Amino acid sequence: MREPKREAGTLVGNEYCARNNETPSGIAEALMLNVEELVRLNKDVYVGLKKDSKLQSGTIMIVPMNANKKYM
Repeated sequence: MREPKREAGTLVGNEYCARNNETPSGIAEALMLNVEELVRLNKDVYVGLKKDSKLQSGTIMIVPMNANKKYM
């Protein structure tokens, strides 16, 4: 069975679905996270990821578990 499509700009559990051209820096700022930690958590999946990398719409970024409380 296929996972339902996620809406860009939403946080589900510890996964954030990016908007088109959004950057890890912008995500970290919006979720009140440390950008270095966000990049570190995702570097194995997105090789070459940097804090100013532009992401495609729908890119799933792993965020620290405490992001939910900060985001809500």
